[in-house]
Amino acid sequence: MSYISTQDALATTNTETRTQTLTPKPNRKSRKLSYSADSISHLVSPRGSSPSAMRRRVNLKRERRTGTKKSDFSASVQNIIFASDSTMDMDASTNTSISTFSWDSSEQSNLTDGMCGENHHRDPAENILFMANYRKRKGQYKRAMAFYQKAHKIRVETLGPDHPDTAEIFHEMGYVLCRQGEYEKSTEKYQKALNIRIKAFGWEDERTCETYCRIADIKQIQGEYACVMKIYQLVLAIRLKTLKRDDPNLADTYHKLGGVHCDLGEYECSFKMYQRVWAIQFKNIGPDHVDTATTFYCMANVLKKQGKDENARTMYREALAIRKKHLGPNHPDTVKTQKLFDELCA
Repeated sequence: MSYISTQDALATTNTETRTQTLTPKPNRKSRKLSYSADSISHLVSPRGSSPSAMRRRVNLKRERRTGTKKSDFSASVQNIIFASDSTMDMDASTNTSISTFSWDSSEQSNLTDGMCGENHHRDPAENILFMANYRKRKGQYKRAMAFYQKAHKIRVETLGPDHPDTAEIFHEMGYVLCRQGEYEKSTEKYQKALNIRIKAFGWEDERTCETYCRIADIKQIQGEYACVMKIYQLVLAIRLKTLKRDDPNLADTYHKLGGVHCDLGEYECSFKMYQRVWAIQFKNIGPDHVDTATTFYCMANVLKKQGKDENARTMYREALAIRKKHLGPNHPDTVKTQKLFDELCA
């Protein structure tokens, strides 16, 4: 008598079961052969191809490629972004120079090693610029400045001092310094960006005009209105030559010229500039837009300074209606417009 082992019996049973389940069943309606999903699962899902197994293989390949485990990578990024404010921010009352800002060695390694996998080999400055922009948006300008200085050093070493991307960093540094109230240093950074952009793109390029406007904004804060007027007139001449008559950038130039004329007491010229702004906005974004409300508000201010209270009240009413609709009654711009309108109505 021959005996059959338990494993042989189970193997025979499994083979018979699979053969039975793989037997096609005719479909009466379509007369096509159909298989059940369970009958072919052991064929399409070989051993070791479950989702968890595939995930493990992908993580293993990532570790071999980057040399960093997933958990370590996440921790390094979190240590940079979500560090405590006591260690990340400098005391505003101290007079510590930005150039002597101390870098933590672990923070440097986190930024340069494994932040974005293989992408950081293409442009190492991109990772640092990401952190700089993040700090800038958070209002942590000294911290952002330290990151921008590090990114600038890398860009100079990799691309050269006259590359347009280097000018972009000068631009951001100028903005940060301006927000800190260091207008002279900010102007120097913008001037360096301007020289690079004129050399790379020409003085009639839109990117060059953007730098001109940034310098003019600082001069206007400092009260140098004559210098500001010359810069904006130059920008207007360039944009009239290169842009269409209804381009939004042209409206922005008219708007800034209107503000300078108003600061100089030239109210008629200022009102004409705002009228041109409104004409472009009416064509592009319509009369019921927040930017159009801003133009109404500026025109009302000019009319109020001219003593034309009735016309100013009408303009304030238009601006107030749009701002209430889009911004709400409690928005600071809406509250300010309501206050000025009530003063004229009293």
